[in-house]
Amino acid sequence: MEHGYKTLILVDNSASVSIGNREIVKETLKYLIKNAPGTYDFALATYTGQTELLVNYGSAKEDYLDAVDKITYVEKVTCLPDVVMHTVDDWRDADFAMRSILVFTDGLGTGSDTYPIEEVYFRLNESAYPLYVIGLSQQTNEMPLRTAASMARISHGAFFPTDFEDSEAEVERKLSEQVFAAMQKAIERAEKEEEEEHVMVAEDETAAETAAVSEEYEQPENLATYEEEISAGSLTRAEHGAILYGALCTGVLAVILLLLVLIRYLGRSKRKQAEPDVESRVRRIREITLEDLNDPMRFFHMPASERIVIGSDRAEADVMIDHDEDVSDRHCEIAKHGERYFIRDLKSDTGTLLNGEKLLSETELHSADVIMVGRAKLMIRMLYAQQ
Repeated sequence: MEHGYKTLILVDNSASVSIGNREIVKETLKYLIKNAPGTYDFALATYTGQTELLVNYGSAKEDYLDAVDKITYVEKVTCLPDVVMHTVDDWRDADFAMRSILVFTDGLGTGSDTYPIEEVYFRLNESAYPLYVIGLSQQTNEMPLRTAASMARISHGAFFPTDFEDSEAEVERKLSEQVFAAMQKAIERAEKEEEEEHVMVAEDETAAETAAVSEEYEQPENLATYEEEISAGSLTRAEHGAILYGALCTGVLAVILLLLVLIRYLGRSKRKQAEPDVESRVRRIREITLEDLNDPMRFFHMPASERIVIGSDRAEADVMIDHDEDVSDRHCEIAKHGERYFIRDLKSDTGTLLNGEKLLSETELHSADVIMVGRAKLMIRMLYAQQ
């Protein structure tokens, strides 16, 4: 893994960004550049559907600060999914590591004619590059920012709105500290995964070396050589016994290690056999997300389980909604039948709505359907293992 932590900063400089948010972008960028740890490296760009580089990695801080002051806002169409997809694909092909994307956006430009949103979610979820989004909150962009927030969370990144409940004082410091904390967690997670991978490689190499030594001791020509040396008087019986004892111990150790490697191999083989072939994985749902349309900060991300219970009881519900008294302990259930998912109400007090209609029986779910339990509106997204 290459040293340092590289982050591409993308600035939405479309004219739709409000005057107040333009100042927040400017001050937050300057705070980030001035206070970033020495191991962090940034590139700064604006974007439409492609990046427009302003400052490349490894530049002096003064270059970044000067570029920030020169950012202008113009009438243009931005497309965040396209630029993120292009960036992730470029990094993956170049085998870059320890990289992330930080976006300043008002959310107006999160649609795409090139990529279905499910494909964007799937690619971000599979990539090793977290997306951090600073959502420039304005009066007319609450809904568009939700898509940007979903992209951030699915990529294992984070979403940071610019509206603070307590006070807007020192907003640039608050945003920067949140971003740095999230990035540090990602670094620690990546380093831990790399360390575990190195341990597994070392174990395999040790087993291979031991097997090679054992095989050498067992070669008939080597044993014949020992016998000839004993007959010629160059080796005593005691020395010969020591050699054979060492060979025996090494052989036993090699057998034990080979057995451990074999057990691990068989375990992996069984897991691979349990997995369906490529053709059978087409359109197989891998993960499910539920986003509360009334509160973009409430976002549920889970593997495609056989059953998912939505309710207010911590012990009973997989998706817990405890802030709404109209939600029953076990309100409704999403169940898997084959490769399709269905929803049914669990005799809740207030009922369950699907796309505005009350559920009277078990009904099939599709991506982008809206489930309403109490006052919570949950949009479901299904992420597929293969498109």
